[in-house]
Parts: sequence; structure tokens; C-alpha cells
Amino acid sequence: MTGIKADAQKQRFQEGLLRCFDPTGKSFLKSVKQERIGPFFYKAALESDVFKAAISPEDIKILERFYYATFARNIRIFDTFKNLAGLFRENGIKALFFKGPVVTASLYDDIGCRPMTDIDILVRRQDVVRAADMLSGFGYTPPFAVTQNSLPATNIYHNSLLFSAAGRTPGFVHLYWHLLNLFPYDISIWKKFDMDEIWASSREAAVEGVEVLTLADEDLLIYLCWHAFKHGYTPFILLIDICMFLLLKSGVLDWERVGGKAKRFGLFRPVYHTCLILHKLFGAAIPLEFMNRMRPPKVSFFEKKFVTQVTRGVPVRERLPMVLVYLGMNESWMGRLRYIARAAFPPREAMAIIRQKDPARVSCKDYLARIFSSIKLK
Repeated sequence: MTGIKADAQKQRFQEGLLRCFDPTGKSFLKSVKQERIGPFFYKAALESDVFKAAISPEDIKILERFYYATFARNIRIFDTFKNLAGLFRENGIKALFFKGPVVTASLYDDIGCRPMTDIDILVRRQDVVRAADMLSGFGYTPPFAVTQNSLPATNIYHNSLLFSAAGRTPGFVHLYWHLLNLFPYDISIWKKFDMDEIWASSREAAVEGVEVLTLADEDLLIYLCWHAFKHGYTPFILLIDICMFLLLKSGVLDWERVGGKAKRFGLFRPVYHTCLILHKLFGAAIPLEFMNRMRPPKVSFFEKKFVTQVTRGVPVRERLPMVLVYLGMNESWMGRLRYIARAAFPPREAMAIIRQKDPARVSCKDYLARIFSSIKLK
């Protein structure tokens, strides 16, 4: 991408961001804090005359506090990240780091711009017990005793454990053994998603001076689109992540490869909707041929309504609208009925991972809680 095109793309992104979050509005500070983009706005105000002119000096001072609090916390998170990367390497456990620290360090030019909550690590399932023992020795406690017997097979529902450590930064380490970590709207996605291909395409990258294994560019883009979609694009920082990726990579990205993988993995719908939203909000430079290839043969009423709501700047925080979107993304009534049945009644072993508790403690209350959380509006 030439310098002129890159500057124009960056300008469109900045203009779109100011349209989404009007600095003159009464809820500006509350919104940017809730969407975890306050530090990003502060850095933009330092570097862009447009942002500086749009944001009041009083609000810039408050954004400055957001930024420095994030910067200080992120330094501690990166210290933990470096220690964990060294521990996995010393113990001979192949680990792939993604999301938080990797995205912050590789896509942003300032680690204070993006808040982080945890450290996400992917290992092969056969290494989960060893990794859990190592994390426990490092001070992070699993939700239940992790043994070969207590760990269910890789499943369509949930494939991660959240380790916690009181008084540590971050307070959580998220250990995955599969990237599909939320029940997909269509079970065929589970059959198509090839983790062996993900591992084979992974690459070494320097993250804050530490060499770690991470996702290939095309896999990172697909994952970021899927991850943002399944969370209803909230917080908004999830969309900013993808914008930063495109500003940095779109000129050298192999769009043919991205499209091929998204199709093979069955994730073309989330990728299409995410890219469409980015184009509408920020004029993101996404090839027309790629969008035509990703366009679903049929888009449901609920999908259209969802995309329209997001592009109007209205966050989707409730579970029920997303359930309706998933129903609409199933193209047959039988598929929709199967989705409802599977989503509401996971096997006991899968429910244990969903609820992050010992399988022996799973009860009817867990199923009722799952159903009610999916249908409540707030």
C-alpha cells in the first residue's frame, strides 16, 4: 500500500471513529470507557489535530488518566506474559499465544492504547494437563482439578479453562485446546474447522522482545472477525483491533488465502458481516472480489437487523438478539431446531467446561441458568 493510500485509509478510519463516538456528546466519556477505547482516543488526540480539536481539554485530561492506568497495568501483564512464554518453552510445551498481548504489541504502536484483561494461550489437548500443572505451579489456579479423567474430549461447546490468581496481574490466564470456544450456530463449522491446519500455518513472532508462536495473518484476521461477531462487537475495541490489523496488513495480505480458509472453515458469514460493518463504519479497504466471495447466498432478517444496529452505533449486549441471529444463519428449519436443542442441552461433560466446574457438580440449575441467560433481554 502506498503512503498516500495508507494515509487516506487512516483518515477514513479516524473520521468514522469520531462519527461513532461524538466527543461533544454527554455520554462520550462513559461510552469510550465502557467500550475500552478511552486510551486509544487519548493517543489519537496527541497525534491528530482532528481528534485534538474535537475533544475538550477537560475530557483529554480524563482520557489521559485512562491511558496511564492502562499503560501501567499492561506493563505488568507483559511481564507475566514473558514469564509464561519462558515457562512453556522450558517445559517443552508447544504453546501458541493470541489475542491480548499479541494483538496489543503487534497491531498498536503503543502498549498503553489497548486495555487487556487476561492472557490467552492455545496448546494441544494432549498437553492440557501438563500446562495446567505448570500454571498451577506459577500461581494460577484452575476452576477444578485438571486430570485426564476430568477433562472432556474436544467438543462443540467450550474448549478452554480459566485459571485465576488473586492479587496477580492479570488475574486470569485462559488456556485453550481449540479455537472454537463458543457453540457455533451451525454444527458443520465444527467439522470443517481444521486445528491441524491452524498449527501448521502458525509462525514465530517477536512480541515485546520475546519470540513466541502465534497465528498466521490470515488465521488471525478470520479469528478476530469470528471473535468480534460472537460477542456482538462489544466492547468496540474488538472492531478497532481489526481496523488496526487492516491498516497495517491490508496491502500485503493474501486475500485469496483468507477467503479460501474462511470458506473451508465454514466461517465466511461472520467474516463477511464483520468486513461489511468495517467498510460501512470506516471505509475499510477490503477488496470487492473478496466480499463477493464471502457473501452468503441468503441473509436472514435477523442478520440484516443485527448489522444495521451495529453500523448505527448501537451495541448488542444482550444474548437473545445473538441467539436470533444464529437461528437466522441456519438456512433450514431442521438446522434451527437442532441448534436450539444442542445449545440448550449440552452433554454433562461439556456443561462442566461451560460453567467452569467439576463435572460431578453439574446440576439442573446449570442448565436452567444457561437457558435463562440466553433469553433475558438485559
